[in-house]
Amino acid sequence: MPTATVMAGDDTVRTGTLPGGRYASLVHDGPYQELHQANMTLMDWAKDAGHQLDGRPEGDRFVGATRMEIYLNDPDQSPSGNPVTEVAFRLAD
Repeated sequence: MPTATVMAGDDTVRTGTLPGGRYASLVHDGPYQELHQANMTLMDWAKDAGHQLDGRPEGDRFVGATRMEIYLNDPDQSPSGNPVTEVAFRLAD
């Protein structure tokens, strides 16, 4: 969740800052279990468009990447009943 200042964390919540730069993103309107495929779709698009993502692939994971899933709504309040999630990857400089 974005905040105006860095807040204190605890045993459950970690806080920090995200690096600036360019991000590639998409908005997924569908069930949470489809988010893996949304991430793969964004990665494929970035590669096909000639972009390099922040981080490096190791097997089926990206290590050292700045990647976010931003939950944009409460699914119970959505007309479709689905969560709407922005998926974003930082592009390498």
